[in-house]
Amino acid sequence: MQFKKIEKVGAGQFIHRYDLTYETKDFREKKYEIISRKSNLSDIEQIKNAPSDGVVMVIHDETGEKLLLNREFRLSVGDWVMNFPAGLIDAGESPEEAATRELKEETGLDLIKITDVLPASFSAIGFSDEKNTCVVGVA
Repeated sequence: MQFKKIEKVGAGQFIHRYDLTYETKDFREKKYEIISRKSNLSDIEQIKNAPSDGVVMVIHDETGEKLLLNREFRLSVGDWVMNFPAGLIDAGESPEEAATRELKEETGLDLIKITDVLPASFSAIGFSDEKNTCVVGVA
């Protein structure tokens, strides 16, 4: 499969939709839809090499016996969900700095110690280019 082009086909306030065009081994064209927070994608390398958009925090207490989960209402599914605290990384911020800020904003807790930072990974690879860095720590 060979990448051919990316074309912006829609824009919202926070999310933009793109069509990615590929050519198969038998020279057929294949289109794939994605959404992105980025408003100006023009090449597949911008997706492959992009830094993390957000941070996901796996936080436990000092004993390691309790794991922190958020219960929050999510408009996209119209219901309450349980999830790990998470948030976007602001411009100029490292994932560690974002984790510290977001944890305080979302839970009121202080991040005492970071014990691990996992490599960035795509959070919804089936339909989005969004990447998150997972920060493991103690609050």
